[in-house]
Amino acid sequence: MLRRRLVRQIAAVVQKEFREYLRVQKISFGLTVGYSVFMQWFIVHSYAHAVKMAASLPESKAASMLADPEVFAAATAGTLMFIGPLVLPFFANSLLARSFMEERYKHVLAPMFSTGVNPGVVWLGKLIAAFTASYATMTLCVGLDLGLLTMYFGLSIALTPGLVLMALFVMPTACLGMVALIAYLNWAWQQATFVISFAMFLLMMGVFSFLSARPVLTIGPGFATILVVLSLLLVGACAFGVSLLSRQRIVNV
Repeated sequence: MLRRRLVRQIAAVVQKEFREYLRVQKISFGLTVGYSVFMQWFIVHSYAHAVKMAASLPESKAASMLADPEVFAAATAGTLMFIGPLVLPFFANSLLARSFMEERYKHVLAPMFSTGVNPGVVWLGKLIAAFTASYATMTLCVGLDLGLLTMYFGLSIALTPGLVLMALFVMPTACLGMVALIAYLNWAWQQATFVISFAMFLLMMGVFSFLSARPVLTIGPGFATILVVLSLLLVGACAFGVSLLSRQRIVNV
């Protein structure tokens, strides 16, 4: 009975969050999708420029490697794995920051907690809603980027099981821990919104610079497993941290 009640409470929070997303997050959604497609276009042009420079820079291993059409297509396809780190934390931060700030401003949290709802239930509902919406946005970006690579650039992209697993499971799951950390910091730290937004900007630029500077053909299963395990451990640590926060701190932070 208790488990069923908790599931209903979490589902109610998720539904409320989705209604708010549909009401106020249309601009953020459009900007995120446009940003992803533009980044993909820019990275491919960076690789194409490296191929053109291969003749004049024979010592450049990356440029010489990309001169092979099959390697070029494989390296470009590999960038799809990193749509998750580019999109998920960025979009989730916009959802979570707005949600927490608006509810504190409207004094919604205190009456909600006074009914006996556990703060951890509210936090988990917000986390699930933000991650689900961000994952759906990321999936759309992967599809649009794949269309950009095949239809606009005319590349032959081989969607291997490993690439699909990395793009749609491993990397998003690795980002889940970051989304959980964002949700926790928004509850526990007053200056979280500005600091997290700046950190997400640095993350995006870092991933973009990394992909533009060198091709990534694959990621080993060992490293992928480590990413997933560390992410799930971070989610657990954040959930435990939320359980230690007092209701008064969450409301007044």
